[in-house]
Amino acid sequence: MQVVEPALPLAVCVLVLGYTPEFVEALLPRGASAREAVLAVAEARLDFRGRVFPYIVLPGWQPSMRWLLAIAFPSWAVHDCFVVFNLLALDGRLFVEATPLVFDRACVLRLARLPDLAEVDVYVDGAPEPLTPQDQVAIAGFECAAVIALVEEGAATVGGLPLEISCLGPTLLEQVVAASGDLVFFDARCLLEVLFEHFADVRLWIKEGCIGRAPSPSECLVLTADGSFYPSTGQAGWAVIFSLVDTTGRLPGQLVGCCHGTINDFLGPTPPDAYMAEVVALWWAAAAALQLALAVPITVRADNQAALWGCAGSYGMPDRPTCTAAQCFHLALGIRCPDEREWLLLLDGNCRVGSDTSECIGDCHPDPQDEAGAAMHQLFLHLQVWAPSTFHDCMVGAGGTLMQKQSRCLQRSDYVAVPQSWRGWHIEARTNARISAGHRVLDHLALQVACDVYVQSEPTRHKGRRIDPVALAAPGNQGRIHDILVAAPQVEWGASVHDHAALLAEYLHSALAAAFPLQHRRLRKSFLSEETGHRHAELSRSRHALRQRLEALRFSRLRCAWVVWRSEHSTYDVVFGGRWLKQLRWVIAFLIEHIGQVGKDLRRLCRRDKRAHVDSLADAVQGSTAGEVHVAVKRLLRPRKFRRPGMHPLPRLRKQDGQLCASHQEITEEWRRHFAELEGGSPTTPDALLAECLTAQQGVQGPDELDWTLVPDLWTLTQAFRSTNPHKACGPDWLPPVLCKRFACDMATLFYPVLLKTLAHTVEPLGFKGGLLYRIPKPAAPDPASCGSHRAILVQSALEKILHKVIRPMTTRALDRRAPPLMLGGRKGLSYAMGFFCTRAFLEFARRRSAPAAILFVDISSAYYAVVRELLVGGGLSNASLHDLAASLSLSEDDMQMLQSYVRADPVLSAEEGGGVLRALTQELHRQTWFLMHDDDTLIQTKRGTRPGSSIADVLYSILFTKVLERRASFGEDSVATAIPWNGQRCIRPFDGRRASVVQVPAQDLIYADDLATCLLARNSQALPRVVQRAAGVSIDTLAGHGLRTNLGPKKTAALLAPAGTGARETRQRVFSQGGGKLPVLCDNGPGAWLHAVSHDRHLGSVLAFDGSMSGEIRSKLQHARQCFREGKRDIFCSPRIALERRVLLFKTHVLTSLLAGAGAWPWLCAAGWNMLEAGLHNMTRQMLRIPRSAEQNWSRERIAVKLGILPLPGLLAIERIRFLGQLLRSGPDAAFALVQHAPSAQRAFHAAGEWFCEAVQGTGGPGPMDSCWEQWSALLMQPGRLKGLLKRAEAWHFGKLRCMVAFQRFARRCFEPLPRPLVAIDETQHACIPCRMGFFNFHSWSAHAARVHKYVSRARRFALGTRCQACGTFLHTLPRYRRHLQTSVRCCQAIELRVSCLFPVFEGGSGHPQGVAHGGIGVEHLPPVGDTFSAELLDRLRSEGPKTDEAIFQLVISFIEPLPVLRATLEIWISEVTDVEVRSAAQDALLCLRPDLWCDRVSNAPSLAPADLEFVPLLSPFPAARDGGSASLLVGELVANDLFSQVLPWDSCVPSADCLDFGFCLLSIPAPPLSCRPFWLPVSCPLRRLSSHAEWVGRLFGWLALFLSLARVGIRCDIRFSFRKDHGGVLASWLEDLSRLSPEPASFRFCFTA
Repeated sequence: MQVVEPALPLAVCVLVLGYTPEFVEALLPRGASAREAVLAVAEARLDFRGRVFPYIVLPGWQPSMRWLLAIAFPSWAVHDCFVVFNLLALDGRLFVEATPLVFDRACVLRLARLPDLAEVDVYVDGAPEPLTPQDQVAIAGFECAAVIALVEEGAATVGGLPLEISCLGPTLLEQVVAASGDLVFFDARCLLEVLFEHFADVRLWIKEGCIGRAPSPSECLVLTADGSFYPSTGQAGWAVIFSLVDTTGRLPGQLVGCCHGTINDFLGPTPPDAYMAEVVALWWAAAAALQLALAVPITVRADNQAALWGCAGSYGMPDRPTCTAAQCFHLALGIRCPDEREWLLLLDGNCRVGSDTSECIGDCHPDPQDEAGAAMHQLFLHLQVWAPSTFHDCMVGAGGTLMQKQSRCLQRSDYVAVPQSWRGWHIEARTNARISAGHRVLDHLALQVACDVYVQSEPTRHKGRRIDPVALAAPGNQGRIHDILVAAPQVEWGASVHDHAALLAEYLHSALAAAFPLQHRRLRKSFLSEETGHRHAELSRSRHALRQRLEALRFSRLRCAWVVWRSEHSTYDVVFGGRWLKQLRWVIAFLIEHIGQVGKDLRRLCRRDKRAHVDSLADAVQGSTAGEVHVAVKRLLRPRKFRRPGMHPLPRLRKQDGQLCASHQEITEEWRRHFAELEGGSPTTPDALLAECLTAQQGVQGPDELDWTLVPDLWTLTQAFRSTNPHKACGPDWLPPVLCKRFACDMATLFYPVLLKTLAHTVEPLGFKGGLLYRIPKPAAPDPASCGSHRAILVQSALEKILHKVIRPMTTRALDRRAPPLMLGGRKGLSYAMGFFCTRAFLEFARRRSAPAAILFVDISSAYYAVVRELLVGGGLSNASLHDLAASLSLSEDDMQMLQSYVRADPVLSAEEGGGVLRALTQELHRQTWFLMHDDDTLIQTKRGTRPGSSIADVLYSILFTKVLERRASFGEDSVATAIPWNGQRCIRPFDGRRASVVQVPAQDLIYADDLATCLLARNSQALPRVVQRAAGVSIDTLAGHGLRTNLGPKKTAALLAPAGTGARETRQRVFSQGGGKLPVLCDNGPGAWLHAVSHDRHLGSVLAFDGSMSGEIRSKLQHARQCFREGKRDIFCSPRIALERRVLLFKTHVLTSLLAGAGAWPWLCAAGWNMLEAGLHNMTRQMLRIPRSAEQNWSRERIAVKLGILPLPGLLAIERIRFLGQLLRSGPDAAFALVQHAPSAQRAFHAAGEWFCEAVQGTGGPGPMDSCWEQWSALLMQPGRLKGLLKRAEAWHFGKLRCMVAFQRFARRCFEPLPRPLVAIDETQHACIPCRMGFFNFHSWSAHAARVHKYVSRARRFALGTRCQACGTFLHTLPRYRRHLQTSVRCCQAIELRVSCLFPVFEGGSGHPQGVAHGGIGVEHLPPVGDTFSAELLDRLRSEGPKTDEAIFQLVISFIEPLPVLRATLEIWISEVTDVEVRSAAQDALLCLRPDLWCDRVSNAPSLAPADLEFVPLLSPFPAARDGGSASLLVGELVANDLFSQVLPWDSCVPSADCLDFGFCLLSIPAPPLSCRPFWLPVSCPLRRLSSHAEWVGRLFGWLALFLSLARVGIRCDIRFSFRKDHGGVLASWLEDLSRLSPEPASFRFCFTA
């Protein structure tokens, strides 16, 4: 079998003409030929140089045997002659030059840049003699490149070796003999030969040495030992070289000394050989090192590995005294200079120890320590080892190992020593009599030491197998999954619930993961094509190449600078130049251009691939079913807040002390500490947690009885499984929730025993008590580097969520028994919209009664996390004390005492109240809970909180919060009870206080989850701040007594004050103007705080204003809806790849839901809010149509609604309001109806919705008007199913009505031109824009044009700076108020413009509170009186520049954008000041030119005179007289008696084109409409089938009518007979009458209406 030699690395120096040498590493096997060497070098040169200089030649004579010399040529230089100049021995140069084919010694010196008379010898290749001046050398060509060596005259030739010998791999001695023909170098010469083999220039290395230099502390002493033996003569020698190596470790370092000699004195009669020569050299190296008083590391080197490792004790050596001595000396050297390795000693010590003990020698079987034992003891201490056989805890049995021949006694003579680091292992020592020295007579017994070695390595984290949720949802896999679920093992009833749940989860995970494993996720940019990947790799290579060239250029520049600095005669411009530098710059320029082009191509390809990927996702949205379309939308849309902007930056986290974490471990510990403190947690281990859980569950007895009505049945559990969200994340058991959704029945059957065990034994599985905790950043966090800028998300098991979901009804029943009427969160049928509906109605109630009112919004910090669980169920949940549990809550001593009293005496859930089962279950659910943070391995046991993330957390918190509000104290004497009077009927009618049945309903606290809004009333406005302060203080104290902390801030805990009545202005001035909207709050049990009084606050997602304005709410909803629309505009809502119907459906789901969230609770909107909302909705819906620019743009709102299938805004709001009213009537609190009766805006909104509803369904079984038929409405609203059906019917009816209206609008705009708006008469214009030559009717029209075109800013906006009037000194608090002040106070505005001397400085204190009142000021009596309005800036320019001609004056005046009367008044003032007659005359001429009728050639539109209810007024132009046509006639419709027509078209036929008709007379007979309504395009309430036929009839009527009007305009006689009355024609009848009256006779168009 052929043996393949392994390829070895070989250093190659490649010379290129004009370039620096190139060093590469080629892989070349032993015995390779020159051709193979060339190929190996070419494979190693795959960079830019390899492509530019592809041809490689190996010179026939190599200068070194440690590296290979090669020459590279470009493709165009294959016929030139190149010679290598080897000047390494002369001045260190090695280069290649182009030479003639024949050259002599003078030519060589000239090419080598040496003087002609230089005293050097020139050797060509391997010539034994140097060239003489008369010798000439001929070169055959480039393939026979020569090597010329230049050395000092008379010196020995450094020479070289032939290439063919170099490639065959002979021994070193054979190479030297072949090269020199002399004997082998002996003594120190052999060492020089070895060094020459590794380092090219021995002479230079010796010259740079420093003999006798001491090493520095950072250097290492290297001893290079070598021996030499010549078999032919039997001579042998040795040598040792001493060198110092610095921290770089580059060998051989600097020469500092050497020694050498022969080996004859060491061998005696033994004949010498090469191996003994190496051993003697190593012995002398150790002997020399032992004599040096050095404290630096020592390294011994040799080329004979057997001798080197033999002296070190690793290999065996011949039994010779020289070898033994060398081993002993090297052992002594190792003891003197120990390294970091651990020692393991097996010694036949023949010594006694034990009397003197230490950490190395114990007192087991002690012997008197002798001299040899003392030496061994010191050796053990030095090597940090210990003998286990001398310690009682390790030695077993007797310790004797040596049998004394005389006494026949065993004595301890052999020892095994192990490192001190093995102290922690289990080590056992004993003597083994079965193992001896093997002598005939018992001599030595073996000492055995058994070590249980624990090798600690970095733990390898293997990700567990995951289940593919997509595979679980695939319909084709249902059979396999069903078989897996059916085959689940049956767990006995006697098994604990922990084991049962664990076995079930383990089986499901292992079986499903084996059947449907989750494949490795592709890269994040997986949509990029292969072409893009190749282009990216090309760009990366080019960037690396450019970076290397730039680095080479920088180093060259630095190197040349140093050369010039060292030389006296060199200049930088000369040195920093040449062909190489020019080529390098060309390459850099080429790479820069190449990178730019490739980068553009890469960006283009990335955009192409991204577009294709998005298009494929859009196609998936279009092709998905109704149930899967939203999943595809999420993949395509990806909301911006969930997108990753780029690469994750380095983690940056701030500790509690403000310092930044310095490592990943510190960051993990800080996150763990933060989230553990939120829930009062502490680190634990799984075993400790399990033991504590089992102990606690065994010590607690559950209830003796369990009501069967509390136990959910199998159907309820199945419904819970079926309602699981399949797109949620997996919990710690890695079971996808889609499994619970798709296989609800099977999963319920498997899980039902676990549920029964949990309820029967009140024991929750330990695996269900926690989950994986992930952190997500909070939006707009003030400090992203703080722990508070992230919130925790606990990902729980799907089975745990279902368990809590089926238990939730038990907790909600308890909440319903305790909750006040206005507690909305966690209760069935109560919507969050009822909360802000009541608060907004409360403010309107107080405003209508002029009662001072306020709303206190309380925000609790980490509410669900901070709950002390003992408040719910009493003590006994953990072993920790209450002080330890509340340690991180920073409670005062009084708060702690109050908390202890509540826990001890009055827990919220008690057995006496009938909640024994609930109390026991709640206690179990809150015991031994835990979480494991993502990317962490430390388990945290939590002791606070109501299981955040669980479905029972909000209910239990609400139960606790109900008790907290019951314990809250009163708000003082100034407070008035928030009781709303009403008539006791749940109806939408105004309150009538004259009735005798007036009752009052409390409406103070509105609670939704952890959000509390307290409605307050005061006796008068002066007492309102005190009531708010008292309520805030009492609330903070009560919450602190229950361990809950309050967040204070403008967007946290704040108050909304609405003073009214007597003293309201003084209160606003005191609180808002002087106090800045901050109220001091004093607490009984803690420090005081500042409470912010805000003008707007976001309550339950709705923006509340103190004055009831809806502008903030509308802007907020529009902003959110526009953001959702922008995120999906290009890819979904306006994508041409998705059908319009699908886009409309997605728009309704993703945009309309966000826009109309809570809109049913909105009151009647003002005109500004309505216009804002309607314009925002219209802009979004119009963009979805993708109307081309070439198409007609006059789409009305009705036409857009019909095209998209989206109701106009009145219909959308009406549906939302009726739905909300139904919720309010079925389950809403009485206080809501009491407040509605005092809120006219809410009543008007509901009545408007009722009118819209009744318009559609009143004639088909719907209720009557809401104000008169409330009983019918009440019955309908109490039937959700019937109400839903009628709402759908009403929506369909309004779409039918819209279709009729759109048909009329399209007919009117297609058949008639709109009436042009009248223009302003030029002599009536008062204002003009001189630069645009346009006249305007009034100032408002001019200012709108000037602001849009010329960036005109009104005077009030220009002069309003700060928040204090500079003229009168009044504080206005806000900039808009200041502007309004200058608009109304002309005297102040003119004073500021004139810059009078008594102006106040600009107040830079910032804006005040919006509710503040204007205060301060000194009046306006000190200001100049009001004069004519003029431009002070223009007047100053006229005064300063003083133009002389009328043209200059006119150009200066019109350069200012001001109203024309202002410009004229300013010019008149300046004319009155001018004394020069000529200038005054020129100015008067300019003044005469400032007239609109002289300069304006255009005028603006006049105010519209059209009626407000008409959107379109046609321009009626007369028809031409009827022309004589042919005898052919056309009838459309029913056949008229006694009339003969050439052609008859049915009424329901398609309308033909006018170009296809050629008749002299046409008659259109329109049948009666299906519905009788006036006008006929506005239908009345009717069945949908009749409405559909009527809409079809209307569309056909306008189609035929448009055709006949077009025929009449070309002179064809057309008659139209309407089969209904004229009053049903509406405005269309009057248009036709006007047309007939305007048209001449004989008329081409006639019409008539019939009954």
